[in-house]
Amino acid sequence: MATRMRFEAGSARRGATWAKYSPLWIAVAAQGLSSIRVTRAAAIVGALALLTRLGAGPAIAGCNSGNVATPSLLNDSTCQASATGLGSVGIGFTAVANGNSETAIGVFAGAGGNSFINNLGPNGGSTYVGGYTGLGSNGVLNTAVGNFSGTGVTGSGNIAMGFLAGNAIGNVSDTIAVGTSSHAGQNGNIAIGNSSSAMGANSAGLSTSVAIGENTQAGGTFGNAGTTALGAQSQAGTTAASQANATAVGFQAQANAASATAVGQGSTASGDISTAIGKGSTASGDASTATGQNSAASGVQSTAIGQRSTASGNFSSAWGSSSRALGFGSTAVGTFSATTGKDSTAVGVASTASGDLSTTTGVFSTASGANSSAYGAGSQATGNQAVAFGTGGPLQSANTFGATADQTTAVGYGATASFAGATAIGNGAVASGDPATALGMSATASGNHSVAIGANSLASGNASTALGQGASASGDFSTAIGQGASAGFANSIAIGQGVSTTRANQVLLGAASNTYSLPGISSAASKAAQSGQVQFVTADANGNLATTNLPAGFDPTSLSNSVNSLQSQVGSLQTQVTGLTALVRRNNDRASGGIAEAAALGGAVIPAQGRSYVGASAATYSGHGGFAASVVHHVDGTGLILSAGFAVGTGGSRPIGRVAAGWEF
Repeated sequence: MATRMRFEAGSARRGATWAKYSPLWIAVAAQGLSSIRVTRAAAIVGALALLTRLGAGPAIAGCNSGNVATPSLLNDSTCQASATGLGSVGIGFTAVANGNSETAIGVFAGAGGNSFINNLGPNGGSTYVGGYTGLGSNGVLNTAVGNFSGTGVTGSGNIAMGFLAGNAIGNVSDTIAVGTSSHAGQNGNIAIGNSSSAMGANSAGLSTSVAIGENTQAGGTFGNAGTTALGAQSQAGTTAASQANATAVGFQAQANAASATAVGQGSTASGDISTAIGKGSTASGDASTATGQNSAASGVQSTAIGQRSTASGNFSSAWGSSSRALGFGSTAVGTFSATTGKDSTAVGVASTASGDLSTTTGVFSTASGANSSAYGAGSQATGNQAVAFGTGGPLQSANTFGATADQTTAVGYGATASFAGATAIGNGAVASGDPATALGMSATASGNHSVAIGANSLASGNASTALGQGASASGDFSTAIGQGASAGFANSIAIGQGVSTTRANQVLLGAASNTYSLPGISSAASKAAQSGQVQFVTADANGNLATTNLPAGFDPTSLSNSVNSLQSQVGSLQTQVTGLTALVRRNNDRASGGIAEAAALGGAVIPAQGRSYVGASAATYSGHGGFAASVVHHVDGTGLILSAGFAVGTGGSRPIGRVAAGWEF
């Protein structure tokens, strides 16, 4: 049944006398007394007319329309709309607009108090649109749109839009709640989305909480200030007190710590001042940073950058996909790089630094010993204080190349120093003796205290020396000097190209094609040096020398002089051989001192940008020491690193210097 009803307005200046204005008719369709519908066009036109034409007087429209001074058109008190405030409008079944400049539209709209007809505020200015909006509210300048929205509000300047939006907010002001069951529970908070909640306190107006998205929470029940949650099911500052200024952006993102930031689907920032960026990223350490899908930074002030990167050590850094920095203060740079040692550094794809204070640089390089260093693809420094330079041969995880024992040095592709104190320098050089030295491509020193110098040289006897390309000293205390020379017997000496000793204690000089010149054999000094019975020096076809007694009638003086001269020259040759052996040993001492210098010079630290490092270091090798001073400067604002160093050593080694420039990235 359609009923035509007339809005009436009265002037407050005439007291109880109401002056009639131009009538405005609105069609109202009613079904019993339980529901009244006002068409949208009629409601808009009616509201505008009431506000513009009626001035400060109240206006009402209901199944029992009227105001305090004028009898209602219908006398059914159960559906009376009320508008008693100055400039107020009430439209709908039992709509109540008793505050000044207040508007209530809808069933039970604006009803306050237990009887639904209490005054809604001394100042009014609120707007309620929808069934049961603003129930029990006593605030001013509030707006509620949607069934059952804005109930229990006693503050001012609040906005609630949506079914059950902004209910039971209490004495708060300047909040915005948009969406079904959305809730903004502290001054200045914003909640947008179904079941969203913003509860952060607005301390002295300095900060607010914002929750946007379905089932989002910002501030939680603890009222943490300045929190922001953007994205469905995101949370910011909801699990404990003192989680102010947290920010979560993305589906199911969680930032539940002070000043924490989580950006990305499923990202989590649970450490204070932590940052997690990327899907599934986690920053749980205080002041930690995780950037990249499924990255994790759990150490204090740790940094993990790259997909699936992990930084679990305090003050550690992992850069690159699947990189891992697990040790305290460690740094891993490169895909699949890993550092487990304290203050260790690994740079390069699949590089590993597991020893404390170890450093490795290069693809598949490994530094597992304490204070060890490996530089080059596949290089290995597995012993304590070991140093490996150069590619370590085939890139296999189980290779044995490198400096694999304590205090060893391996320099060159495939170089191996496998015994404590050993040194191998050159591609494929091997020093496996205690402590042995191998210098040259494929040089091998396997005997204890042995020295092999030259490409493909071999010193396998204890205390043996092989000097020259392809030289071999396999007998204990043997010496082979010259290309292809061989001393295969104990205490034997082979000098010359291609010569080979044939027995122990033999000294072999030259080959059959060689000639010998001994200028001093006939000198007076050589003769004067002789005493007693003189003898002949004899030789067989193979050059084996011996002496024999003089035959009868032979001039002994002449023979003696000749023999003395020959002996003198042989003695001079022996002296030269001894001197050459001493020279080799002296060169070995110098090389050991130089190695100690190089080891001491490599201990510089890379400072932070804009900082400089000055340091001194010392090292020892094979009984000799090296002392170095280094200075490093990291140019501020760039990755440029400049360094210089100077080192001196014992054993007669020459001082060495180094300058370098590099770029950190």
